[in-house]
Amino acid sequence: MDAPLIVAIVAAFAGIATLVWRIYAWNRDRRPSVVVKVKNMLPTFDGPPGVGEWCFGIEVTNKGSRPIRVTVAGFDLGDGRTMVLTTQPFPAALPTVIEPHDSAFTFEEVEALRSNGLDVHGLITGFVDTPMGRFRSKPTRLYDTDD
Repeated sequence: MDAPLIVAIVAAFAGIATLVWRIYAWNRDRRPSVVVKVKNMLPTFDGPPGVGEWCFGIEVTNKGSRPIRVTVAGFDLGDGRTMVLTTQPFPAALPTVIEPHDSAFTFEEVEALRSNGLDVHGLITGFVDTPMGRFRSKPTRLYDTDD
């Protein structure tokens, strides 16, 4: 084989590889990348739920390149039921639009969750609904039963 043919073949493969990469990257950027976490929260401000009231929080992070709109946040109660958080306690921000590479959170008092049937000693799963579907947190134990 002569040198120009080898260069042409290498250039063709490089062009195809570049095209495949651009299609993959374009497709990846168009998909939502939402991370939901549940965590313990302890408000340190005046107002409901009150200073020092133990709360479970839901934090949503948008790792994608487009804004996402969170319409509902809540907790799975573990028996097929869910508890949707209908109030937005200060300074919580859900539901809202979350810009790329930003996050927002909301929370609820543990006693309110317990009274609605959530096993606060078990694995806690939070969720958010968006127009692209429901995103859930990993089941997380927020309360150690040995304490």
